[in-house]
Amino acid sequence: MSEPAPETTTTPLRWAGEAAPPPTSPLVCLREAGGQRRLFVLRAGREVRCGRRKPVRGDTRPNHLVLRLLPCDAQRHPENWRATLAISSQHLQFVLAHDGLRLIDLGRNGTLLDGRPMQPRFPARLRAQFQIMLGGVLRLRGRIEAPDGSGPIAIDPDAPLPLTGPLAPDAALAGAPEACLLERVANTARDSYLLLYRRATIGKSGERSWRVSAPGVAARHAALLQHRGALLLAALAPEGRTVVNGRALAPGTFTALVPGMELEFGESRWVLEAARPADLAHLPDEPRT
Repeated sequence: MSEPAPETTTTPLRWAGEAAPPPTSPLVCLREAGGQRRLFVLRAGREVRCGRRKPVRGDTRPNHLVLRLLPCDAQRHPENWRATLAISSQHLQFVLAHDGLRLIDLGRNGTLLDGRPMQPRFPARLRAQFQIMLGGVLRLRGRIEAPDGSGPIAIDPDAPLPLTGPLAPDAALAGAPEACLLERVANTARDSYLLLYRRATIGKSGERSWRVSAPGVAARHAALLQHRGALLLAALAPEGRTVVNGRALAPGTFTALVPGMELEFGESRWVLEAARPADLAHLPDEPRT
């Protein structure tokens, strides 16, 4: 009779902040300082809806991400304006399950998943790496970060974190993906979208949720976490340098992030900004059908 596997223990990450952070919007933007790259980070729940339409007051099922060809300007870029009409008002829905991430085509103009037409309203399970074509005009490349077997990152229970705002998926989804990165292909490829379910690892390795290639960035450098309604940043690599507002985070510690903070991973510098779903479209106007 085989012996039971020994239990593993995880030392909780230590709080490195100074005060309880205020609640923040579920959507924020990390903008590269001195560059053009932007990463929109959405603290995601079990369902994430995407499409052309901006959320409006009274909308009971708003889009969490607004997807258009950019810049979407009828006067200066009429070709993008016309092509955007092929993206449905509400086109896609990502659904988190206990064994993976599923995609549902909600649109009218068709969606290709890995080159094959999707069946409308039928959930399709996503592979670790995948490609989506919306309406024949916008291609997204996706990468899922699955649990690595090490278990969830433990958080100091005494950290002064807010209890308001969206909550991370519950423990019943322990085998579900940790995060999903969506990258635009061709059109405005500098923009990416991170669906943050629990954690997203930052590093120079191609297997990381968010790849940052810069001197001084370790393969598994840091992690973005969603916990108790807060967005957290944890320093992971002993050999890496993770800095928040000029203050270095010791490996094994974390702090809460709020808009206005400046972040450094090795020699890569980023600014955290507040964002709304409409900001992803850059313009307040809406293509009319």
